[in-house]
Amino acid sequence: MTRRNLLELAGLAFAMTAIPPASAFANAAGSRDDARQDEAKQGVSPVMDKLSRYMSEAGERALPDEVIEKAKHHILDTLAAMISGSEIRPGRAAIEFVRAYGVKKLRR
Repeated sequence: MTRRNLLELAGLAFAMTAIPPASAFANAAGSRDDARQDEAKQGVSPVMDKLSRYMSEAGERALPDEVIEKAKHHILDTLAAMISGSEIRPGRAAIEFVRAYGVKKLRR
């Protein structure tokens, strides 16, 4: 298994767990439209306005050095866990699961 394959597998596994099934989007679409209409009628609350400004400006703020260092450690730990886990039974099951979705480049 190459690093590229490992990262592809990790990305696919993340996407599969982070993105809900299409049916969840269909069910939520109507309620989101209703919520947007309600918000338009009521205006934006001060809390939401403050939160929105904070989030929109977050990309321009630099992260503290300790946060960057901690993120590097977490990423390295995650990669090490994926590499070591690829050779045990659950790791092999995950690889077979991904292959079932048509990803054929994975090697053991």
